[in-house]
Amino acid sequence: MVGKIIGDKYEVLETIGGGGMGMIYKAKHILMKRIVAIKMMHPQYVSSASNLKRFQQEAQAASALSHPNILAVFDFGLTPAGAPFLVMDFLEGTNLAEVLDEVGLLPASRATNIFAQACAGLAHAHSKGVIHRDLKPGNIMLVEFDQRKDFVKIVDFGIAKVLPSGDESEAAHLTQTGEVFGSPLYMSPEQCRGRNLDIRSDIYSLGCVMYRTLTGSSPFFGQDPMECMYKQVNEAPNKFFETNPDTKAPEALEAIVFKCLAKEPADRYQTMSELKEALLEFAINTPGVVLDPEVMGSLQSSTALTPLVKPPPASIENTREITKPQKQTKPPVNAEPTDANAPTAALPSTTARAAVPAASSTPPAGVAASGAAGADAVGRSGAGASTAAPGAAHPHTQHQPPWMRWTPVGGAIIVVVIGLGVAFFIANNRNQQQAQPATHTASFDSSMDLASGFYNKADYASAENQINDTLKRTDLTDERKAEALNLLGDIEREAFQFDGAIKSYQQVLDIEKNSKSPKENFRAHALNGLGHIYTKKGDVAKAKEALNEALRIDKDFSGDDHIEFARTSFELGNLALKEGKIAEAKKHLLAAKQIIENAKGPNDPETASVCNALAQVYQYDGKYKEAEALYLKALQIRSTKLTAGNVETADTLLCLGTLNFVMRKYGAAESQLLQSLSIYQKKFGDKNETVAENNFCLAVLYDQQKKYAQSEPYYKSAYEIQKQILGPTNAKTLRTQKYYANVLTKLHKTDQAQKVLSGL
Repeated sequence: MVGKIIGDKYEVLETIGGGGMGMIYKAKHILMKRIVAIKMMHPQYVSSASNLKRFQQEAQAASALSHPNILAVFDFGLTPAGAPFLVMDFLEGTNLAEVLDEVGLLPASRATNIFAQACAGLAHAHSKGVIHRDLKPGNIMLVEFDQRKDFVKIVDFGIAKVLPSGDESEAAHLTQTGEVFGSPLYMSPEQCRGRNLDIRSDIYSLGCVMYRTLTGSSPFFGQDPMECMYKQVNEAPNKFFETNPDTKAPEALEAIVFKCLAKEPADRYQTMSELKEALLEFAINTPGVVLDPEVMGSLQSSTALTPLVKPPPASIENTREITKPQKQTKPPVNAEPTDANAPTAALPSTTARAAVPAASSTPPAGVAASGAAGADAVGRSGAGASTAAPGAAHPHTQHQPPWMRWTPVGGAIIVVVIGLGVAFFIANNRNQQQAQPATHTASFDSSMDLASGFYNKADYASAENQINDTLKRTDLTDERKAEALNLLGDIEREAFQFDGAIKSYQQVLDIEKNSKSPKENFRAHALNGLGHIYTKKGDVAKAKEALNEALRIDKDFSGDDHIEFARTSFELGNLALKEGKIAEAKKHLLAAKQIIENAKGPNDPETASVCNALAQVYQYDGKYKEAEALYLKALQIRSTKLTAGNVETADTLLCLGTLNFVMRKYGAAESQLLQSLSIYQKKFGDKNETVAENNFCLAVLYDQQKKYAQSEPYYKSAYEIQKQILGPTNAKTLRTQKYYANVLTKLHKTDQAQKVLSGL
């Protein structure tokens, strides 16, 4: 598009970014020389009448608004090809999300100035019959205006609701397509339930934004969007000091935020003007909190709001977690380099040995009220040198997807991300190995290849036996022992033997620490594995320490544009997601996706894993169409590239099932969740954490539809498995216990419900 003329008067200068329905471009008015931003709908959506109508509705909503604190839209048109576009003011600045990612939280004085301006802009929108419905830090721009910093511009009315004023049937039609609107971290309880909204929904969402700004954390966060939405509906937020003892926000400001976060709309402030006045009163009466004089003046003269009105419903959403792709090692300095752009599977079979983990069977690490975020580890071992032609595929490296597992978790349904075992390569440089008899070399190589083959088929028991036999050899060098231990750690990790995996990875680190010529890539592999496990265990500090060190090694060893660096970024994205740092997770995953897709190709299983992970981030961000497209891409790749009935396909089916659940497509959700459960049971048996999570998801699905009799056995199964495997005091077990007892009560089985709650 760069260089093209839009609407006969706007020259496109550069691409700024994109959203769910369109791309944003920086452009210049040819005659007036004015710099503008142009939003244009993606071509694939143009053929849909409802999409065109919704885009037109965005133009209608935005153009009806004229306020200093709202981004102005001043033109709308169609290209000769029929693609609609919006022309807006071009803003140079940052958004509140980026500021918070950098500094964590804001002091009360600065935050109140921002909140008050947001109230003023939203009050104007509400007075014009427009509800934003997607308020979040990323949609609050902070620009410099008349030498004043932190001047607020509210952006992205793309899913705003123009309150019915004429053709109500048409407006209703646009909201009955099963689409879900909003970002789970900032959705009101009524929005999570898919009910009709009025302006008080925006007040709740702004309350979530204020809580995040003042404490550094969202008021409600789950291991997936479903759990997050469940908490929005059912749980009270923690006090500021409980969330962050370092917050300095006064109690009077906390009280304002908590009133915004009331579950019932009638208990909140009833208009943005009322909220704005509360903020002004707080500022006036609190020492050290000073509003900008210009802000104060503009607020006191702002327009009053119209009475409450009702727009159509929104919905809910869900998510997943992330895993990690395979790893290709960098040749030593004195070795012949391999093709850096070639897929990692294309390792020369004459000189490199591939230990490729297969479909990861990691259980859902993050579920509803307590899921853990799954992250896949990447295998690194050895430095591969090659004398064969680049691209010759090793017989055991042609199918080595980095797998990511998801499991529904959470409130309405839970989307859990199960750590997927990520395929990796253990390439060894023969030139650096100690001289050994050729028969021994072949025997070790074939043993490793055999173990890799078992791992690639998710036959972890056979893989573990093979590696243990290999480790009994008396002729192993430290280098080969470390290589075998790294693979053993991966096998144990995917078999949920976390203590054993930690021991194996630590042995690798000890070997390399005492080695006269340590293999940095061996260390990075072990650190990655440890980071993956600590992420699943919820030990954020240890996970971060291990992954940051792995990233440093990757950067020094292979550079920040290499696939190894991308794989560690992938793991860091998983960790950021577990911490609720959605923007940081998105940054890591987008960077990883670009490198991995370029290296492996658009239809590689490893690319599918990245797509699955990034889709989870989009779900949290309320971008369901983008999430759905990525899940479908992952499903297509895995269905065609992997063997039938593999757990990676089950993971994606589970993801789609939870997504369809939040989109109220219950029939599709049921079918996909039953398919994934069948695959998991065949792979893992009935007494498995992944199976328990899938059972829980189905239980929530039926529970939501008031099919309590169908829901009960799935809750029971999930609870019994989790109680046995995780223990009765585990957060996930307690979550399922609560849901199970609740549905028993609904079935009038009060005595049984009491027994469940007592742990009997």
